[in-house]
Amino acid sequence: MMAIAEHLSILRETFGCQQFRPIQEKVINRIIGGEDVLLILPTGGGKSLCYQFPALILPGTCIVISPLIALMQDQVRKLKLEGIAADMLNSNQTEEEYRYSLQQFKNNQLNLLYISPEQFNTAQFNNLIKSIDISFFAIDEAHCVSEWGHDFRSDYRELTKIKTISSKTPIIALTATANDKVTQDICEQLHIKPEGIFRQSVFRKNLFIEVEKKDKNHRKRLLQFIINQSGGQGIIYAQSRSKTEKLSAILNDNGIACLPYHAGLSVEDRNQAYRSFVQEEVQIVVATIAFGMGIDKNNIRFIVHTYLPKSLESYYQEIGRAGRDGLPSQTLLLFSDGDLVLHRRFADEIENEEYRQQSLKNLNIIKQYAYSENCRHQMISKYFSDQIEPCGNQCDACLSSESERIDVSEESKLFISAIYRANQSFGKNHIIDILLESKNKKILRNNHDKLSVYGRGKHLSKQKWEQVYNRLFDLQAITLGDYQVLKLLPFAKKILKDEHSVSIKPIYTPMASPLVQDQDSPDFNADCFEDLRKQRRELAQEHNLPAYCIFDDKTLREMASKIPHTESQFLQINGVGAVKNQRFGELFLTILRAYQQPDIPIENSSNSITQTQLKKQNSLDKTYYTTLSYIQQGMNIEDIINESKMALITILDHVIKLHNEGLINSEKCQALFADISPPQEFFKWIEQGLQIASFEQLQSALLIYSHINQVKGKTLK
Repeated sequence: MMAIAEHLSILRETFGCQQFRPIQEKVINRIIGGEDVLLILPTGGGKSLCYQFPALILPGTCIVISPLIALMQDQVRKLKLEGIAADMLNSNQTEEEYRYSLQQFKNNQLNLLYISPEQFNTAQFNNLIKSIDISFFAIDEAHCVSEWGHDFRSDYRELTKIKTISSKTPIIALTATANDKVTQDICEQLHIKPEGIFRQSVFRKNLFIEVEKKDKNHRKRLLQFIINQSGGQGIIYAQSRSKTEKLSAILNDNGIACLPYHAGLSVEDRNQAYRSFVQEEVQIVVATIAFGMGIDKNNIRFIVHTYLPKSLESYYQEIGRAGRDGLPSQTLLLFSDGDLVLHRRFADEIENEEYRQQSLKNLNIIKQYAYSENCRHQMISKYFSDQIEPCGNQCDACLSSESERIDVSEESKLFISAIYRANQSFGKNHIIDILLESKNKKILRNNHDKLSVYGRGKHLSKQKWEQVYNRLFDLQAITLGDYQVLKLLPFAKKILKDEHSVSIKPIYTPMASPLVQDQDSPDFNADCFEDLRKQRRELAQEHNLPAYCIFDDKTLREMASKIPHTESQFLQINGVGAVKNQRFGELFLTILRAYQQPDIPIENSSNSITQTQLKKQNSLDKTYYTTLSYIQQGMNIEDIINESKMALITILDHVIKLHNEGLINSEKCQALFADISPPQEFFKWIEQGLQIASFEQLQSALLIYSHINQVKGKTLK
């Protein structure tokens, strides 16, 4: 623990964070102690800090193996912006840039060096690192190591030789997702012991999840969903290059700034789409899976899938790109039966039987997820061996009332009977047409108007019959065969024999905005927030940086809530470090000062507390306002002590806090402290102590000494 406690100033001044999360502290201590780690932490959980922080403390260079060049470029830019010595080696660099980066590495001038697995695996680089001081290896997106992962890469598999290159150098492998099989494989390949596994719940409380089956109005539904995002940025995943281009054109025609992104575009066009998105010049990127791990942007507000992903793991990775800053975000999955048929066809073409069976198993799991009426978050958590209670209000399934379930047992028997009597040779729409007494040519041609079930379902709408079909699919009473033909499964007999009842929830009505409320983010001035975003966008374009690298949305919201107007107040905002304050502080403070309300005394107030002061009363204990009232009456420190009977240190703390909150000005603060005159030899003693320790260490040492002295004093008595 002491290893971290001694360096908390780095956390505050460099990264702008006030404290570590519990799992971060445990992982960092293990790395500093020279032990290997596998960290499985949901996107937005703070994985990067777990290797970036120890890289600043340990001697030597941390080598970060990262999958995509665009990803490492953004990370290096962000670190440099925070004053950290970081660089990269990749094929996009000019020869001069590559030589310069390599020389910095050889001269031990870097805290972190980012490199692709392809570059790392070369014999030349392997020989080079044997002669250079390496602090530890960080393997990002570590699920790529496992052949059972959804994104397996052969170049990642070769990283298994790291321990033969440098057996005593610790490794930290990081990923957002890994089920038990993938976790075991990663540990075996990288020689990580079970005690080195750190896993946190995959539950993302800030994500609202919706899953809907496509109907004829699905495009209108998508447009309304985007409009409801109030300009927030998002990614829409499409199944093919052509669908990516087509949907992007439709959105642009509807006034939504959008660009396509897929592997068929030129490198220049892909890079331009990426830059436009991260610098907030467009609202949406419509992408294939090619826009996956390469996006390192923490303020994506929504993710849409316009098709069913091939596995629950890849789906969770993709929706995890929303809300990495912890703010409320939405996800929407629009799927069709055709998606299942297409995935099944691809799976059947896999030659390796073991992989084919695994692919079919993955498909069955995502199918159950899509059709299920159970909590979405709970199903995802269960897949990753994580048990949680239903989320309550953060997915569409939980918002559909359990207490108002509708019994459809008889309708289910009708549906099953219709499938059977049609010889299990027709699709869903045809079966529903039979039940609704349709007279279309296909019904009449097959004499299905003569079936005993023909027209017996007219008491339900087509939408309700769709819901019955979905529920039977969820219960695994029916399945899809070739050409989307419905087939009966053994469970259908239990329903026909009244051994199992069937009920459905009321149809969920999509909400206009995310239902997830951010408990940690107070109310903020929306106009101020937009002005801060505009300033951030201009800086991002000027410095050719992703906008969130300047300050993320959560930091801007806190600024727009607290409205700091002094440098000391600005530095108290989470996400504001010393380097960023030096570079950008005055620009943002200029905007913030324009939103600061003037201190207008309120009439009939004996203590003359202003409107601004009243606004801040919720954030301060009432004893602060007692001190404030004494100050407004013109009392000095000695007077306040005599009147309030509070200790000197308490009153001084109050004065500083009142100043930081903008309730007293700098002149008044300095005047109050002018009355305090400790002995000069005491000041000299403090200054001598600060030459060998930080102020926090000195405070800690004094507290330890006080406790020890107190205990020893009692013992001597």
